[in-house]
Amino acid sequence: MVVVVVGVVKASQVILTNSGYMGIVVGISSEVDESDCQPVIDSVTEIIKKASEILYQNTHKQVFFGDVKILIPKFWTNCNENAVGAESESYEESDIKIAKENVLYGDQPYTLQPGECGEPGLYIHLTPTYLTHPNIINLWGPPEKVLMAEWSKLRWGVFDEVGYPDDYLFPLEYTEDVETNTTNTEKLFLPTVCTSGVPQGNFINKRTGESCVDVIPRDHNCRFKMSKGQDLNASIFSSPKVDKDMIVGFCSDKSTGIFHNSEAPTKQNTFCHGNSTWSIILRHPDFLNFGDLKAQKEYAEPNVTLVQEADANFVLLLDYSESMITDGILPSNEVTRLSRMRRAVIYWLIHEVAEGSSVAIVSFSGTSKLVKNMTKIEGKSSREALVKALPLTARGITCIGCGLYEAIKVLQNLKNQVIILLSDGKESSIEELRINRTISRYKNKFEKTNIRLVSIAFGREADPRLEELAKLNGGCSFTVNDEDKGHMLGDALRGALVYQPPLNPSDMVIQITSKELKVSGSSDQEKITVGSTFTVDKGMGKNLVFRLDSFCENYITNDTQPQLIRPSNKVEENVTETFYPDTLMWHITVPKAEEGQWRWYIKLPPKKDCNVRYGVASQPHDLSTSSVTIKGWVNVGNVVDAAKDKKVIICAKVIQGIYPVLNASVSTLITHPDGIKKEELQLLDNGQAADRIAGDGIYCRYLLKYSENGRYSIKALASSSGDTYIIKPKQDKTKRRRKSADAMNYVPDYCCGSKIPVDLFKQETVKPFSRELPTGSLKVINFSNESKDATSPCRVTDLKVEFLYQDPDTDEFLLSLSWTAPGDDLDFGKVSSYALCMTDDRQYLKEYIFDKSERNIFLNVSDSLVTISAGEPVLTNITGVKKMKFYQYYYVALRSRDEEGNASPVSNIAKQRLQVFYMKSVPLIETNKDLIICGSIVAFIVLIIAAGTLVWCILKKIKEQENSLQSDIVSSVYSRSCKVELHT
Repeated sequence: MVVVVVGVVKASQVILTNSGYMGIVVGISSEVDESDCQPVIDSVTEIIKKASEILYQNTHKQVFFGDVKILIPKFWTNCNENAVGAESESYEESDIKIAKENVLYGDQPYTLQPGECGEPGLYIHLTPTYLTHPNIINLWGPPEKVLMAEWSKLRWGVFDEVGYPDDYLFPLEYTEDVETNTTNTEKLFLPTVCTSGVPQGNFINKRTGESCVDVIPRDHNCRFKMSKGQDLNASIFSSPKVDKDMIVGFCSDKSTGIFHNSEAPTKQNTFCHGNSTWSIILRHPDFLNFGDLKAQKEYAEPNVTLVQEADANFVLLLDYSESMITDGILPSNEVTRLSRMRRAVIYWLIHEVAEGSSVAIVSFSGTSKLVKNMTKIEGKSSREALVKALPLTARGITCIGCGLYEAIKVLQNLKNQVIILLSDGKESSIEELRINRTISRYKNKFEKTNIRLVSIAFGREADPRLEELAKLNGGCSFTVNDEDKGHMLGDALRGALVYQPPLNPSDMVIQITSKELKVSGSSDQEKITVGSTFTVDKGMGKNLVFRLDSFCENYITNDTQPQLIRPSNKVEENVTETFYPDTLMWHITVPKAEEGQWRWYIKLPPKKDCNVRYGVASQPHDLSTSSVTIKGWVNVGNVVDAAKDKKVIICAKVIQGIYPVLNASVSTLITHPDGIKKEELQLLDNGQAADRIAGDGIYCRYLLKYSENGRYSIKALASSSGDTYIIKPKQDKTKRRRKSADAMNYVPDYCCGSKIPVDLFKQETVKPFSRELPTGSLKVINFSNESKDATSPCRVTDLKVEFLYQDPDTDEFLLSLSWTAPGDDLDFGKVSSYALCMTDDRQYLKEYIFDKSERNIFLNVSDSLVTISAGEPVLTNITGVKKMKFYQYYYVALRSRDEEGNASPVSNIAKQRLQVFYMKSVPLIETNKDLIICGSIVAFIVLIIAAGTLVWCILKKIKEQENSLQSDIVSSVYSRSCKVELHT
């Protein structure tokens, strides 16, 4: 269980100084058993030191690990003897996380990489079992080399070069043309690895141990087992498929070292357009001086220190300038920015900041004032003292630098320092301030501290430098517009809680829902009944809190109390209810709320149109039953340059404990800078376009639509869609895995490729739920409505040849293809045309030659087909006449174009052997015994194919009717000497 507090993802704080990576944080989750603390710490320390030296050697003495901090949970007492208090380190922001296993990966180390090629990952995940079990730690290769590979993904944005079981896009093995002498080539069946030569070995059934090289069709348990003692070198991304002694470095584009095969079906080739890992690494700023011998530094062993989570020290830096009450005044029945800020801060102080944290209050206008010195949160009295200290009035100009000066003074010599800055205006000029305490003056000083800044910008006029300040030390930014009735501000303050140490699992609070209701006024004197529903998940309901308020003055009062109705349709009487006059809020606590759908209602006066908001949060009463939680991020940070950042990705991860939640309804609500225009963007978990892996519970989409420059607020939503489910292993393999590992004869399959192998899991229905992510903010710059559309369709990565047959008598062939439709702009809309190419030589399908080669068969699809929207499946049959070689491999690729002529990158290359198939009729056969048997077999095959084709056609027709596609497309396709037709 985790507190649901998330904003946009923050850039890593790791910096490269004198060839050493400084500021690496290894965070140990509070869910790790403390009895494992010392073995975990000792193991990860040893691996880091070994991996650092290997990293140094394999980057040609360019980089190594310099300063590494291992962060242990706040409540650990058995392993903290040598630990010092954390300065600014937090588990949520750690680069390497040690936590319970991800059900999809088991104990396999992995890096979460939702971004593009060359973009950093989010974090490396290691499990306590991986680090402490003497044999499991070696299953995926030497642990120091495994960590080096994962660091390469995290820092430099490269990908795996191995295959995955039953994965069409990234298979375990593939065929390759290999020169046997100067004139001949031979097609070999090779494992998907990167080695300096052709690896030797045998294909063995992993269950029976028998040879499976000649088994047709190939059994899904068939694996390539490499022979030992070969004089070959292999990439670090070839582990665990190769012998550990072969692993020496990176694949390179040069013939020296391990030569990169750009045609191998790997993630690296697919996501990085055939470029080798080493060529991508060299593009990173870490290697700007690569090749300069003077840039090489002497190796130094990493400085690994132990730090323990420290309570947060917050400074509330509040804008009390005149604009907080004169600008952006809401309608007469609403309240000013100052009142909204005050009420949200009071609620945050009373209910949300954790016990043990400390809070100070600084106000600023033309000058700054320390309103309340650092106060430790210890019970109700300390919270109330902070509330009473809040100023009531505002006046004067805006001196943000004055406030920063005072806040930095308050935080001197403290641990875990955080400033929460709320402001609605631009900083006044030096002439107006009459003092040189500007943002610019304190920017460099602020950057040299460990203080994180959470900037909360009210309205459109808030100083544009707030995001820059937040970015300096890994803080975050939020936007609150004047049309907001309080959700944005509450969410923004809640987002700052990410810097508090995680609570014990039993004390953590899950936000169940937070919604706003519009209430229409009435001329009648009778009170209006207002209400809604919420669902308490299985395992939740301990100390459930229901809160209700409104920004309409004197609308919700102490006179009328909300009523909570249990799922059994009875009024809940065992409650503790409190009305807070300062925030005009009802706060009702239910010690133990039963599972199911609850209702609430309240009778309100018949005033003018008003808005009320309610929220529900709960602790888990059963730690063995996890609730659904979400976490989200944006791949570019706080600021988007619309002229450069063409592929901004928004993602949300939905899980129940360690299990991914699939087929949920996940979206992002985007509020534009004017505060009025809102758009909902549906996120997808289909393994296409912005999404990396299908079925892993991570939903992603490209963000493309901007209306103007300014601050956009984002909020992610997740709910059940009727058939939402989680996947769990069919059986607990932990004991079997450990037993096999002890015997050292267990070779794990690598996870995860283009999709999750769902056949290895069982489905379990998820009960209805609704979750929200706190608001984050993106500042868009350099956007122009006049700029020409330069965004091309996204690359198709799942092109597949369903079958390829030819009639040997007529040379007529039948090619069936499937892929997921791209959009006009990346994964939005519909493309305008396709070009599809087939050849017997895959080199003609490369990017630079695709549109020029005369050897290819080019195909332009008619407009009817492109009515298929992005994300929808495409299934296409092509028939034609061309003499081809039976059992020869043929290669197919496509690219699409939008209405502006922008072309997508060439798709993945699909291949298929040409098979025999009599398309029109089966020839008569003479009636002798052998021919009768032969004919019967052929007829049987034809009947099966015909039946399958009929079923396929029926299903396809239904799909066409559902999508209102009335198409019988016939397009001419020209090659060197043939004409083919396209039918859908």
